[in-house]
Amino acid sequence: MAATSRCQAETEPLLSTEGSLQASASVTCPAKQPRPEELRHAPTPRRELSLQLMLAAPVAFTVLCRVGMMLTDLAVLGHLSGSALAAASAALIWMNVVLSPIFRGFAPALNVLSAQALGADNPALAGQWALIAVLACSGYGVCVGAAWWWGEAVLLGIGADPAIAAEAGVFMRYS
Repeated sequence: MAATSRCQAETEPLLSTEGSLQASASVTCPAKQPRPEELRHAPTPRRELSLQLMLAAPVAFTVLCRVGMMLTDLAVLGHLSGSALAAASAALIWMNVVLSPIFRGFAPALNVLSAQALGADNPALAGQWALIAVLACSGYGVCVGAAWWWGEAVLLGIGADPAIAAEAGVFMRYS
């Protein structure tokens, strides 16, 4: 076999059909030169930045919408009364504390694990990770519901005003 054909055949087995090891250490391959079409699509800093922004835009939009929902609640309740604003603020603090493991734990872990599975061309594994995340988040959702249902008792336990804690409890039960 010629040296040039060995350099081009990267998937050639090391063992021949007779079972003896082929001597390929003496063959030197020239460096692979990029083809013109590869040079045309070579990543530039501007292209990398645009790709990163395309990936980040949906996440940023989701975060802005989530914050926008909370700000809308606070703006509307602030026009009703000061106690309603205080109750909604206290309730939203407790609600965000309880939801942090989902936004800071389950969701990023699913992103990483699914990306690795899809990068390894294993969509079945990505589906398994998604199923595990759905089941874990569903189980945690029961805990979130209980924490929000009894949020008034938690706020009273940390020393909140009873009237504000009662309004916050109603806010949490209907959120």
